[in-house]
Amino acid sequence: GYLTTSNGLNSNTINALAVDRRGDIWVGTNLGVNIISNTYTILQSGTPQFRITSVFSLREQIINCIAVDALNRKWVGTNQGLFLVNSDGSSLLATYNTSNSPLLSNQIKSIAIDNNTGKVYVGTGAGLTSFYTAALKPVENFTKLFIYPSPFVLKNGNNHLTIDGLVRNSEIKVLTISGRLIKEFSSPGGRVAYWNGRDKNGNLVNSGIYLIVAYDSNGNNVITGKIAVLHR
Repeated sequence: GYLTTSNGLNSNTINALAVDRRGDIWVGTNLGVNIISNTYTILQSGTPQFRITSVFSLREQIINCIAVDALNRKWVGTNQGLFLVNSDGSSLLATYNTSNSPLLSNQIKSIAIDNNTGKVYVGTGAGLTSFYTAALKPVENFTKLFIYPSPFVLKNGNNHLTIDGLVRNSEIKVLTISGRLIKEFSSPGGRVAYWNGRDKNGNLVNSGIYLIVAYDSNGNNVITGKIAVLHR
């Protein structure tokens, strides 16, 4: 069989298809994006019960291409620029166009993602643009944490410590050498996470040696690293 507007699609003109990490099918049409869920029912029933929804933030857009990154976010190419939505399409995370990014044209024709490096390649009507993101494919098992810059020099303003080598959906704790909890947070879901050098009250931490403890969502696998922090 096949699906049409009578089944809930925004349009019968289909320009792009992508399957995400949950098995949902993202359909790019000339009137926005549809998500087809419950695709597993194809194997369980002769009359599968699909659920078709629309992505509100992309309504009425002509969709040219869709790509899924390591965090299951969707990069959507249109004639009005590049859109980034969260894993289920409920939130528009970012919009990129010639006014706010290095894109050569707002007409996005193709998107490719290297999940090992987080690099996104965007083919436009005026040439190719590429840039790096934090969406890196997580490691299967903890082996070693790469924590940098080292030392981590804190200054007024934005500070970013990179914690690399994480499994999917890692939890992270920052502790003093004596074991006192300074900060606890979740990774974005991929291989890297970032700490801004602040404690759970939002204050910059004092100079010293700190432990970085990462563990999986079940708490079964744990890995520890150290970082020297200098407060200037």
